[in-house]
Amino acid sequence: MSLHSVIEANRAEVDETLILIRRAGLPFLSRLLLEAFVTEALNPVLAARYAKPRLQLGEASAMAADWSYIVESSESASFSCTVIELPNHQSSARERC
Repeated sequence: MSLHSVIEANRAEVDETLILIRRAGLPFLSRLLLEAFVTEALNPVLAARYAKPRLQLGEASAMAADWSYIVESSESASFSCTVIELPNHQSSARERC
């Protein structure tokens, strides 16, 4: 299989999943959230492969609710970082979160 064929097959997997998301009848923001989950993933093909079976089982609303919870949780999490001074012979200070 050529590289071009692999790229086209991967694009088709992502596109098929996006079609399922759009046909799921989700509210606008939920649809956008799931679309972003797939298209903005570090590996959109893996995200599509995860989402597609759940969408085919009619779990679009549950998936959107799960993803919404994760996003809201990460936004409300309080992250604090401490700057650690390294000894003079090391290059610079380092952050530890």
